Amino acid sequence: MVAHNNVLPNVHLHKWWQRHVRVNFSKNIKKKKRRLLREKRRKANGGTPIEKLHPIVHCPTQRYNFRTRLGKGFTFEELKGAGLTPRAAQTIGICYDKRRKNRSEESIYIYIYNYKTIHQII
Repeated sequence: MVAHNNVLPNVHLHKWWQRHVRVNFSKNIKKKKRRLLREKRRKANGGTPIEKLHPIVHCPTQRYNFRTRLGKGFTFEELKGAGLTPRAAQTIGICYDKRRKNRSEESIYIYIYNYKTIHQII
């Protein structure tokens, strides 16, 4: 819209304006190339897991405490027992939860044993 007492806007093109026009004809080719490069990187790294590794935890409260579900992440003690730091665990697809507490020694040993068996398979 035109406002105030200004000059009507019009295009001020130079004589050879076509050379400054940017077109994006290679968009689909670049998209395909990015996808192929991602696949190539995945194969070079030995593949990435579909989902991150979460611990199996018991739900809180008396009503649901018989039920198990996937937790947010492993505790520091569990990772330490498996010989991992939280940063290293996150790089290989293992979740870390700094808020979770271990309330029994048995659970720590179970998680460490499970991690070591999974690690041998990989």
